[in-house]
Amino acid sequence: MIQNSSKFVIPVILISLLIMLSSCTTKSTAAENSPLLSLLDIKPIPTLTPEEVVEIQLTAFRENNIEDQGIALAYRFASPRNKRITGTVENFAAQIRRDPYAPILSNAEFQLGPVDRRGELAMVAVRIDQTEEISTGYIFVLTRQKGGEYDNCWMTDGVLQINMGNLSAFDPVATIDT
Repeated sequence: MIQNSSKFVIPVILISLLIMLSSCTTKSTAAENSPLLSLLDIKPIPTLTPEEVVEIQLTAFRENNIEDQGIALAYRFASPRNKRITGTVENFAAQIRRDPYAPILSNAEFQLGPVDRRGELAMVAVRIDQTEEISTGYIFVLTRQKGGEYDNCWMTDGVLQINMGNLSAFDPVATIDT
C-alpha cells in the first residue's frame, strides 16, 4: 500500500513545482511590461523633441522603482550644465525627493502644454496631478546642445515650479508668456 501511494506523490510534487514556477514567470512578465522597462534603453538623440524629452522624464519619474532606475533615466536627459550644478545621480535623486520637486516624482498624471521655442531654447509648461484636487505647475527649460556627445539633442537645463492659480483655466502657453 505504501508503494502505491508513492506513485502518486511524485507526480503531485512535480505538478506543484510547475504551478509555482508558472506563477513566478507571470510575475516577471508583468514587471517586464512596466512602462519604465520599455524606456530604459532610451538615450538623448537629436530626433527627440522637447515635448518627448519631458514626457520621457515625467514617465520615468512616475514609474521609478526601488533601484531608482526612473530617476537615473530622467538624469540621463539632464543637460551637461544641469549635471555640473546637480552633481551625481544620487544628488539628483535627493533633490527630486524634496520640495518643490517631490510632486514630479509622485505624479499620478501629467499634462504637457505646448512648447515655446526661442531658437535653441524651449520651455514646456507641465501640470502634475497628484490627486484630483491637488496639482502643481512647472516649466521645464530645455536647450539644444552644441557639440560633444549630445550635439543637437534637447536636454533639460532646469525645472521651475509655477503658481497654477485657477487650475481649471490652465493654459500652458499663457503660463509661459507671463
